[in-house]
Amino acid sequence: MLFREYTLRYAAVIFLSALFLLVSGLLIYMLWFHAPKEPPRRSRPVWRETAGFIIKNSRRFAQMTTVAKIIELVGESKSSWDDAMRNAVREAAKTVDNITGVEVVNFTADLDDGEITEYKVNLKLAFGVREHR
Repeated sequence: MLFREYTLRYAAVIFLSALFLLVSGLLIYMLWFHAPKEPPRRSRPVWRETAGFIIKNSRRFAQMTTVAKIIELVGESKSSWDDAMRNAVREAAKTVDNITGVEVVNFTADLDDGEITEYKVNLKLAFGVREHR
């Protein structure tokens, strides 16, 4: 009887020790591998740091200064967002010279009974400022 009592005590101690190690191991695992990570980095450059414009015609850019002005536009189209962007750039090109780049900021649409009726694009347009005014 004495041997059986000690065996049950040892079994209980071993079981509780194993349970303690398992729980502490799980806690360490959760804290180590599931700790909050760094916030995700932006996929596109921050607007204030870099304009992000690609200058396609360097000869045309050489005629102006390195100062660029940025305006915000909204383009609209009945067919697509791509067409809305092209409409906004086409209309701006009628009154703005030396357009060097465009950045699309937001896509939106107007709906009627669950169907898109009008596509809208918010964009930023950059153009060079002339030296001689």
